[in-house]
Amino acid sequence: MSVVQSTPDLRDHLALQVESLKVIALFTGIIGYIWLILVVWPVTGSDAPPAAWIGGLSLMLSVCLSYALKERLQPLAFHLLIWGMLIAITCATLTFHRAELAYLFILPVIFASVLLSQRTVFLVAGTASFLIAAVGMAHLSLPPLSIEVSLPILVIILTTIASWLSAHNLYTALAWVMFKELPNEIEEAALVDGC
Repeated sequence: MSVVQSTPDLRDHLALQVESLKVIALFTGIIGYIWLILVVWPVTGSDAPPAAWIGGLSLMLSVCLSYALKERLQPLAFHLLIWGMLIAITCATLTFHRAELAYLFILPVIFASVLLSQRTVFLVAGTASFLIAAVGMAHLSLPPLSIEVSLPILVIILTTIASWLSAHNLYTALAWVMFKELPNEIEEAALVDGC
């Protein structure tokens, strides 16, 4: 028995991420389905702008592709889901002209902290903050330092820091456990191989 076979590895972590992807994709898929029904439905969607269609379709497409690729291409599946959510939230803000929808950008940041690397969480948060500022100033005509622009960005920054600290503490604790177990397993493997 080799130490490599008995030591917990990245595959255990990826299995947990795939399970998380299933739950997140189900939740997101339901929202995307409802969104598309409202866009297609004659009463609510008769004058739906292109951003509504793009947002709903990108959300559903990213959910379906990420779910289909979850076993073979996990990193790509994780990225598709997170970036598809960013596109959909941007489209929702453009469609409904509501500054409050900027708070939805917190969701991809939190989900990225579960599915992606710690560095990528900062990239997602930076992209979300940029999109809030760009849509708020260009499309909603809000001043850059308005509460409608600056408060969601501040909340995203704080959420990102909290998510990073939580993940960092978890990974540190896991590393402690793995390194504590590793010397015992090396000794056991040496005894088995030596017999």
